[in-house]
Amino acid sequence: DLGRVEPGALAERIARRTGYPHAAIAALIAAVPAHLSPMAESVALIERVRAAGHRLALLSNMPAPYADHLEATHECFGWFEQRAWSGRLGMMKPQREIFDHLQAALGIEPSQALFLDDHPGNIDAARRLGWHAVHFRDAAQVEAELGTLGWL
Repeated sequence: DLGRVEPGALAERIARRTGYPHAAIAALIAAVPAHLSPMAESVALIERVRAAGHRLALLSNMPAPYADHLEATHECFGWFEQRAWSGRLGMMKPQREIFDHLQAALGIEPSQALFLDDHPGNIDAARRLGWHAVHFRDAAQVEAELGTLGWL
């Protein structure tokens, strides 16, 4: 996720550790992007947040090749003013640096941001840094919380 290992080298490492054939591991790694797609309910929620006039930014732990695929194949990623992909930046959640990077790119204070994530450790990190944060379980739950918080 930090972008420090190329797919070929990753396949070699995995093959060495597991004993599986290098070619099979490389094929598996190459096949992953075709199976990545945003969740329809989440896309619909993001569209409602966008329609409400909020700025959107993305902060994701994702290898660069997978991020490239998502951006090229799903127009919803173009809705985000900033996209902080860990594999491109060489930093990842829950490290402070990636939150600081996105905050600076947006030109905002943490108290102006609402962070959504499905991993409790990332939520805790965001809150320690002064961001508002909601633990994502599903789109309906987040939408209800956003309504309660006054964001929708």
